[in-house]
Amino acid sequence: MQKHKKTLEQYMELGAKFRTFKTMASKLCVDASQFMSRDDWNRMQKAVEKIAAYASPIEDEMFREYPELSDEYVDVFYGATTNEPRGSVDANIVERAKKFCEQLF
Repeated sequence: MQKHKKTLEQYMELGAKFRTFKTMASKLCVDASQFMSRDDWNRMQKAVEKIAAYASPIEDEMFREYPELSDEYVDVFYGATTNEPRGSVDANIVERAKKFCEQLF
């Protein structure tokens, strides 16, 4: 199967979903900790970390496919969705994350 270059738009949409997942999962882990044993919570945290770790190789591929991107594009996959935007890419991804969340309801 031949691999096709993804558009920057596709990377940004996926990044918004990763950031939404990581924000939601972090909040879920904190809240669930009151209801779980330490061992169960540790397993839950490891599951979240395992999924979140997939952002790194995808980000690496994005920078390989688009070497002209500035360092600001690390905000595609990393950063909180709850803080003030650090720059235009961060703001763009947070807006995409909000739109994604709206689609869930």
